[in-house]
Amino acid sequence: MHLSMQGATPQTLATLGTSEAEIRAVCTRVVDPEAARDLVVLLYLRAGVGWSAGCHTDYVTAQDVHNGTVKNLPKQPFRLIRIAMGTENPYPFKGHDAYGWRWAFGTFEDHLAQVVAHESYHLTRPAGPEEGANAFALQRVQDLDFDVEGVPDGR
Repeated sequence: MHLSMQGATPQTLATLGTSEAEIRAVCTRVVDPEAARDLVVLLYLRAGVGWSAGCHTDYVTAQDVHNGTVKNLPKQPFRLIRIAMGTENPYPFKGHDAYGWRWAFGTFEDHLAQVVAHESYHLTRPAGPEEGANAFALQRVQDLDFDVEGVPDGR
């Protein structure tokens, strides 16, 4: 697995209480080794509150990602997970996702683990439902002892 971080300045990482090494460790721990082959995780740390993400299960090339402007991406085609995380999420953080689930995360790493797990579900189940991805992600991160709670609330 290849990890590329955008906006990961020392100040931003300190604000989030994390490091590049810890972010890499979370991603490596959460993604199944088989799914990690040919995978790039592109993490954007952006001003604001909230998060969004998407999984590209079809193979892309470095040229397909921001017209080739992201440095150090693999030369061979890869699958891509894009994640944008708000740098102003107050941890512990509670929020709702776009699929009607209410979430609680102890730390930035806990939050990142859930998002990575959700998107990695789609690597092996491209047509899988979002509710299934959330249920999978919750179980996966809790099994790994991340501080995450989630429940569908029908929003």
